[in-house]
Amino acid sequence: MTDVVLEAGTLRAGRRSSLPFSFAVEGIWVVLAAGLVLRLILAFLPGFGVDIGLFTYWSQQLADRGPWHFYDQDFFTDYAPGYMYVLLLIGKLDQLLGFSAETYEYVLKIPAIAADLASAYILWRLLDGQKAELRLGAAALYLLLPPVLLIGPIWGQVDSVLAFFLLLSVYYISNGRPVRGAVAFTIGFLVKPQAVAALPFLAFWIMKSYPPRWVKPSGGSLAWLLGCLLVAVGALAAIGFQVAENSGAAIAGVLVAAAGVTLVVYRLVADPPGADAGEPAEAWQGIPAIPRLWVRITGISVAVLLLFVFPFFLFEPWDLITHMKNSTDVYKVNSFWAFNFWNMLGLFEGFKPDVAGIEPGQGETYGIANRLWGIGMYAVSVLAILIALRKKEGVGWLALGVSLSVLAFYIFVTRMHERYVFPMVLPLLAACFLIQSRLLWALFVGVTAAHFFNLYHVYMYYNPGTAENPNELKWDWAYNIFADGTFLGTSYETVQVLSAVLVAGLLALLAFAFAYRRAPPGSEAA
Repeated sequence: MTDVVLEAGTLRAGRRSSLPFSFAVEGIWVVLAAGLVLRLILAFLPGFGVDIGLFTYWSQQLADRGPWHFYDQDFFTDYAPGYMYVLLLIGKLDQLLGFSAETYEYVLKIPAIAADLASAYILWRLLDGQKAELRLGAAALYLLLPPVLLIGPIWGQVDSVLAFFLLLSVYYISNGRPVRGAVAFTIGFLVKPQAVAALPFLAFWIMKSYPPRWVKPSGGSLAWLLGCLLVAVGALAAIGFQVAENSGAAIAGVLVAAAGVTLVVYRLVADPPGADAGEPAEAWQGIPAIPRLWVRITGISVAVLLLFVFPFFLFEPWDLITHMKNSTDVYKVNSFWAFNFWNMLGLFEGFKPDVAGIEPGQGETYGIANRLWGIGMYAVSVLAILIALRKKEGVGWLALGVSLSVLAFYIFVTRMHERYVFPMVLPLLAACFLIQSRLLWALFVGVTAAHFFNLYHVYMYYNPGTAENPNELKWDWAYNIFADGTFLGTSYETVQVLSAVLVAGLLALLAFAFAYRRAPPGSEAA
């Protein structure tokens, strides 16, 4: 453990007398303090005006009216309820303290700054067992990465919050706490639904680590199963009857689901702490029973989701699905400023600087909607990831699988923003430190640099500054690389080339996952 130690002595009554004492500070706290100071300084730079304006308005509306029917009001909202709780708190602070416009923008950047520091700390914890210098270097490197500095303390966006919850999920799963990992993932999903990109791989990894067993059913496990069944049946009935416009039956379905949630919560309280590992394998005449672990993961995750959603949607939690669908329908484009497959080498319509939508015929390829092509290619990518990592062990490979899933989602799925790949960076950095491959480090540098250029391009497009109030981060020579039509005198635009770099990065990372055979030095256990 790296410490900073201060010792002091005193002289008393004319004779030399030493009263030594020590003041020890772990190195990680020094790194976090330095990262905090740097961010508090950068937060004075102009944020992304559109996003800051929306966050300000939403927080004020939430503070004035509360979460009830917030999404029913006649203004634009494309965020899930998770982050709205943070905005509600900021809105209440504004009512109490009376922020100026500049202070309001500064305060809106604080949650992302906190998420960066928390992520660096979890990364440090994840590397437990490694050399102290390496652990501190990992935390410091993350806090100094250009895209991390740009997206949170400068831009003011909250993708770093999702990155934190994804890494927290990896941390808990790798330390034998998959239920807590599932809860962390659920909260991350409620903050940014793009977390769904990592769900198939995380579910696969948990199933691989905790395979189904033939066990003797107990009262506890049956109670978990009954609670989850009540939640599932009640929710499906409520949705079905709501669609059929039978409000009374829909409310009955909600009550059944609520009973299931109550039973799940009761079992959560009744079970002893640390029981995440499931029931012991106990043969009982070949009668199958669902392991308690899987039931707990499902039940508690659903309970947490409903707990967060309920204040916003009251007795209609299924409206969250409708809201998320409507949010994606705002951006009816192949790519909304994202450097990905749909913007690669000019093969398709490319990104749009607005949400006007694509022209007729541009949204299909061989008669099939590009949106379906994107989902299909993402599904194939996930299958490839699962095959490549099916026999791998250790938290480094778990982190790499999460990162690959997020990257594949961003590369192939349509209607992506430039920010949606950001949560890839943190688990990929963790994988680099744990797997310790020079090739993996080279790929990390390549995809992270391309992502930063993507962020910088969009940030400067919307924040060019003025002669009276220039943007200190805008360097014309750098921005013109994106604004000019060609890349190094070729017929391709810079954004098209960088899009190809990110696509190639995904393929190279997949090839690395398939080909890597040597056990990493100082192997880590999942």
